[in-house]
Amino acid sequence: MTQAQQHKKELQEKLRTLNEINRKLIVCKTLEEVTTEALKQVRHHLNVQVASMFLFSKDGYIQRVGIDGVDKDNNSIDGKQWLPNEKYLPGESFSGKPVPPSDAELTYGEPHYSNELMEEYKYMINGQRYRDKLGQVKSGISVPLNGLNRTFGTLEVLNKQKDNKLIDFDNDDIYILMLVGTVLSSIVADFRRKEKLHIYHEMTQMLIKLESEKNNFVLQDVYRFVVNKLVASKTEYKVAIIRIFNKNKEFEIAEQAKTEDILWRYRKKDPVERENNIVAEVFNKNKPLKIENIEKEIDRFFNQEWIRESKLKSFICLPLSLGEKPVGTLSIYVGYKHKFSKSGIYFLENIAFLTAGIIAIDSYKNQLKQTQLELEHERLELEHERRKFTSISRSLSYNSVMKNFLHKYKNELIEFCEDLHQLSDESQNSNQQKRKIIQNRVNWIKNRVQEMKDAFQATNHNLDIVDINEISREVVRLFSSIKNRIEIEEDYDPTIPLIEIDGNRIKDVIYNLIDNAVEAINEKNKKDKYIKITTNIVMIDDIQYIQVIIEDSGTGIRNELKEKIFEQGYTSHPDSGGTGIGLFVSREIISDYGGKLGFTSQFGKGTTFSMCLPLKRYQL
Repeated sequence: MTQAQQHKKELQEKLRTLNEINRKLIVCKTLEEVTTEALKQVRHHLNVQVASMFLFSKDGYIQRVGIDGVDKDNNSIDGKQWLPNEKYLPGESFSGKPVPPSDAELTYGEPHYSNELMEEYKYMINGQRYRDKLGQVKSGISVPLNGLNRTFGTLEVLNKQKDNKLIDFDNDDIYILMLVGTVLSSIVADFRRKEKLHIYHEMTQMLIKLESEKNNFVLQDVYRFVVNKLVASKTEYKVAIIRIFNKNKEFEIAEQAKTEDILWRYRKKDPVERENNIVAEVFNKNKPLKIENIEKEIDRFFNQEWIRESKLKSFICLPLSLGEKPVGTLSIYVGYKHKFSKSGIYFLENIAFLTAGIIAIDSYKNQLKQTQLELEHERLELEHERRKFTSISRSLSYNSVMKNFLHKYKNELIEFCEDLHQLSDESQNSNQQKRKIIQNRVNWIKNRVQEMKDAFQATNHNLDIVDINEISREVVRLFSSIKNRIEIEEDYDPTIPLIEIDGNRIKDVIYNLIDNAVEAINEKNKKDKYIKITTNIVMIDDIQYIQVIIEDSGTGIRNELKEKIFEQGYTSHPDSGGTGIGLFVSREIISDYGGKLGFTSQFGKGTTFSMCLPLKRYQL
């Protein structure tokens, strides 16, 4: 075999080795799993005594997160028992040498190796402990784990072996370890990206939850989730604080979180005012502000003593904003001098944006609920005014009030009904427009009631050409505001001919019967709430009548009260405005036209009223 062929064979073998390591690593599900597998593969393929992995901690050290190897007696090393807190500052000792200082201009490290380790690194931290554990320390390679923006750790091997002897590392060993480090860096970075995506996903779910009225949404849970995730073990942040701009024009802390080593003891808890501080500057300018060296600008901070005691070194504050007007701020502290990368700032800006979005939607929904409550209150006031109007109408002479009022204002009443329908439809008009409609109609009712009182006088009946079906529909439209809680069913006989009669008086009767049905249903706590209006032509004692039937599922009438309901002055609901005039007047109107007004009722199930007018007497 020629030298070239031998070289090619060795190269192919190394590529197979790298491919095998890569396949083993990419199937790992967690950071812990990939760390364990990477160290195992490196030890096996490079034939070293020890392999270790270090990652940046929140204090700015690179801290050992995994070790695989054997001691001088060939016993496995338990990383939880031996040097469990092994860590180094960037650039410190052999293990920290590949990592540049966190505030350095060049944030990517370079590999370091030595085949005379203890000679070249005489003051190597933990060197004596390694010698005692391994028997001797001869050679080592430490390569940086470089991410998208900076070095975030190292991969290290010690003591290359062959035939139970320690030998030197060669260039190929360095290249292989660097390539493995590159793959490992990519996988670790991917895990961190997935963690960020998980936070985005959780916050998106919160937005979706806000859209569902069935879920009890607590905004404080969002604040707690955000700050806790930001100081979790896989981030570089040590403190996260959300402030909300309150009604007193102060920045009040909504939620805060920290790592275990940070104490709140020295921290002032008073709300921050809007002027002359970093938080106010970020809020007013609506732009992030970063301070990568707090020590140089400590005078700008409100809690200087706490910052010093907590050894916090870098800071960034972002507005909670969806556009022009922020609702608060998000403050982040780091435990070492940290250069905030573009991707890191972008991540925090997205978190701030999503938080502001959730706050905005929650605020909007709360305002909407309050507006709905106010509209419901105003609707009830309108209902009360309507009943007052009905009560006054009944108290006045039926042959003047209902005829004159309904004839004179029937078009306005129809518009009134349309307004009520719009108020009940949440998809139409703004809250401001609805309030204006309500106020206008309340004033209208008050003016008309006063007008009826002032203008009360007897008038003659006016005969109209009347379509019983149509005036029934008109009356039903007056009750459009109750359709969301009471089902109204209509069944009109199209064969009923036109008649000549005082239509306003007949409307008064139908209105009174439906209004009584509504009152009876309101007194009953049942799910099946309905009113049915039916028209037809019936034969009674060989006489044809136009019949209007009002059937309800209300409380019904007790047997002992059935003889009293047509008596003048008797009412079953005096508390809600009943005067005892309505049914008495209604029967008188129908009697004047030679008709009949009767009812059947079963207590607890409902009542059916029947109004009959002789057909031939009034048919055109």
